[in-house]
Amino acid sequence: MFCAGRNGRRAVIEYRLRWLPKGNVEVPESIVTRSERLERMRSTRDIESAATIILGITGGAVVDEDDFLVSL
Repeated sequence: MFCAGRNGRRAVIEYRLRWLPKGNVEVPESIVTRSERLERMRSTRDIESAATIILGITGGAVVDEDDFLVSL
């Protein structure tokens, strides 16, 4: 999202929503297990809902982890 700043400067505000395996606070470096992949798939709807709420409040654009634009 772009916001007008002081002296005509612009700032970028970024919100990141990321699934993490249960009990972890860091992104896994290795391949996730099958049960973790299922957990991640089940969480997709919740993450998309949260992104939709944030987009509705703040405006801007939504991109995926590879910086491609996403339509919600």
